[in-house]
Amino acid sequence: MTLKEKVVKWQQTKDPMLLDEILDDLEGQKVNAIKKYYGSGVSPSVIEAEADRLIIQALKVYNPNRGVPVQAVVSSYLNKLYRFVNDNQTAVRLPENYKLEAGTFLSVREKLKSRNGGINPTPQQLADELKWPVSKVNKMQQMLKPGVSVDYTSFDPVEDDTSLKYKNAIDYAKQKLPQEHIPIFNDILQGKSGNEISKKYKISNARVSQIKNKSTKILQDYLNAESQITKISKMQLDKIKIDR
Repeated sequence: MTLKEKVVKWQQTKDPMLLDEILDDLEGQKVNAIKKYYGSGVSPSVIEAEADRLIIQALKVYNPNRGVPVQAVVSSYLNKLYRFVNDNQTAVRLPENYKLEAGTFLSVREKLKSRNGGINPTPQQLADELKWPVSKVNKMQQMLKPGVSVDYTSFDPVEDDTSLKYKNAIDYAKQKLPQEHIPIFNDILQGKSGNEISKKYKISNARVSQIKNKSTKILQDYLNAESQITKISKMQLDKIKIDR
């Protein structure tokens, strides 16, 4: 199928897999549109998420009967990135343990919104798609309201104890990951986009996603285990108090 045929079929079916295929076809155009905004102070992953949102808007309004190429309609919508970046120069500061997953959350939220016909997804829909607890989704929703970007360069821990646990989790992940993945992991932690990392290390976006998913799972497993240990320690302390 041509790109035009894919878009027309997606308009009729709203098939999420077909949408992913179309977005892959338009990846080069998106990269060219967003690369000039890197270094603007708005996170690359947030700019990418907004670009995806604009592309999806363009696909919705595309009219195959007007004789205008899909790429031209997409380009006109991507021009709106300039306003978005200017409006979001002041970015929200996230706790360190949320930074790694912010870009994933924003992308999934936008894809689900498109799948829902423009209606914002519910916390439960987001939780199901991301495989996260609803409480974590609600926390992320509060921090990343529509139109808000993320400052990946600053560190704003919620508590000293929380930041220390997360730093320990990062050290643990670096011990578990293959040596060649550690520079990539560091770039992910710094909020660099999948495209930047892919080009830098000459690997596919899919490979970057695999490494990100693996490192995220190691972090989550460590933090979950740490949380369980804390609970057990508290129970033991409570028992000592009762025995006394």
